[in-house]
Amino acid sequence: MKRIRKFIIFKFSISLFFLLLFITSFIYQIYFYTHNRVGVIVDLKPPDSYTFYIIYFLQIFVWTMLLLTSVILWTLEKKKKQSIEIEKNIYLKYTGAPDIEDYQNLRKMTGLSEKSEKGAKLGLKNTTHAISIYYDNDLIGMGRIIGDKGCFYQIVDIAVDPNYQGQGFGKLIMNELTTYLDENAPDGAYVSLIADEPADKLYEKYGFKYTFPASHGMYKLIRKNEEI
Repeated sequence: MKRIRKFIIFKFSISLFFLLLFITSFIYQIYFYTHNRVGVIVDLKPPDSYTFYIIYFLQIFVWTMLLLTSVILWTLEKKKKQSIEIEKNIYLKYTGAPDIEDYQNLRKMTGLSEKSEKGAKLGLKNTTHAISIYYDNDLIGMGRIIGDKGCFYQIVDIAVDPNYQGQGFGKLIMNELTTYLDENAPDGAYVSLIADEPADKLYEKYGFKYTFPASHGMYKLIRKNEEI
């Protein structure tokens, strides 16, 4: 809030300066043409009309920029306040995967494919490592590692509630998962993941590389009559 007050004072000072500049130039122009019309000789040069309009539009430009900056600053302060509030109500769950219901809901909310209850129950049970992020009692982010705990690992279920995206939770999840792999995966272990755009740019920062064109990722989706 102190930053907002300082900016308001600065904005007011700049606005006042350009307002006085505009009024001065306007009075100057009226004074010249008034005296010139009644035949009074004045030792003043006529104001350059271009200069006058430049000052006028410069004033409008500055006011517009100050208004936009005020809106941007207010938005940033609001997000900062929201982030502080979120941090106070957040807790992380490192042991085990999320509950089946929370898991299914977050996948659906983030546009991931739905899984059957049977598949979700077995899959979560066989999780190698997981991190779940809760805001109050709501699951807002998750990520899991699956694999044989020796040669092959796969990072799956990276998801963040759309209402909380852009606040660093994706990085928090990846930090936890990659730290676990660095500390526990044997030398030569192969870690894979399926990267959707634009999340692939985030994964690149953690050392993941594209297999294309040397190889192509492939998959097969098992479909049975079981309802999801």
